[in-house]
Amino acid sequence: MEADWLIPKLSKSELKEFGIYYNERSIFLFRLTSTVILMASIAYFYLDYLSAPNSYRLLWKLRVLGNIGIGLALFISIIKKKFFIAHFQLIVSTANFLYNIAILLMILYSKPHEMSYMNYYIGLLVIFMVAIPLRIRLVPLLINTLIITVAYIYIAVFKQNLIEKNIDIFINNMFFLITIIMAVNIAAYVLEIFI
Repeated sequence: MEADWLIPKLSKSELKEFGIYYNERSIFLFRLTSTVILMASIAYFYLDYLSAPNSYRLLWKLRVLGNIGIGLALFISIIKKKFFIAHFQLIVSTANFLYNIAILLMILYSKPHEMSYMNYYIGLLVIFMVAIPLRIRLVPLLINTLIITVAYIYIAVFKQNLIEKNIDIFINNMFFLITIIMAVNIAAYVLEIFI
């Protein structure tokens, strides 16, 4: 059974036109979401302090690195609007990916006795969910979520030894990660195809 009805047939020129239209329609929501992310970081710095009392200074540096990608993308969207629209998906999905990398590094460098060590996978969930209002399209989002999930599994299994130490936490974290990844990618598909 073929699923041709899932993917509209468009010519190359129609795809290019759609891409520009999609990016132009997404710029306001991207700017709004990016501003909220940067403002919310103030609270996250405090949560880092509470969740990782011994390693919060390193976590703050990593969070700043994650914010740089979003902040730079926001700056480009304001200063170089035409360039930003032409390269919207590359810029925004890269910023989202870099923020996820920063969170993975926070998980990796948290101390085993700190709350962030087991619970910062939630940061990945938040950043995955932010991909929807950022209007990242399906293919870049699929690639992003796949790479980040594989990296998280590597850290959880080989660096944190969660399967040996606490398989319940590993199963819980994976359940939520996979659920959010499915929901976010379905939402990206719906936004891309039907809106």
